[in-house]
Amino acid sequence: MSFANDINSLHLPYSRLPTPEGLAPASVTTFDEHLTRLIDAYTLQGIPVLVHCRGGVGRAGLVACCWTLKLGLCGWIDTQPDVQPQQQHTSRFSYIAPEDLPPLPPSETVRRDTLQLVERVISLVRRRRSLKVVETFEQVRFLVDYVEHLRGRAGRGVEVGSVLERNIRGP
Repeated sequence: MSFANDINSLHLPYSRLPTPEGLAPASVTTFDEHLTRLIDAYTLQGIPVLVHCRGGVGRAGLVACCWTLKLGLCGWIDTQPDVQPQQQHTSRFSYIAPEDLPPLPPSETVRRDTLQLVERVISLVRRRRSLKVVETFEQVRFLVDYVEHLRGRAGRGVEVGSVLERNIRGP
């Protein structure tokens, strides 16, 4: 019997987001749309949700981190331009002094507050779920991209991070 048949026989709704092991979803935008639908249909209605993958830590942990970020449960994102000098966070060559590293192209620099938020959400979910949550560079990179995606939406006035507030206050 297949997983889908088992779930259907229990009359449980389920949603799949196929993602290869060790990797992250292919599209931040598509993932965010999918997550928004799940939050609206279940979380904001008080319905418990189980997120799982084969091992239950890498991909499932990534989704749990994004869920936490989307709900604004780990603090929120500054939508103002980053006015502090960029600290280059890289581990390309650990034996070369940071000042001797070539500068990163602008597309590869990451805002300090983005990294702090990603570190905070991973730490929170690891404490709640497993120390192995978010296992690969690709998954961390996805979280960075997801925070930037949410920042972009918030900067354009699209409602993010306040989905709980919206539910409490009403439309």
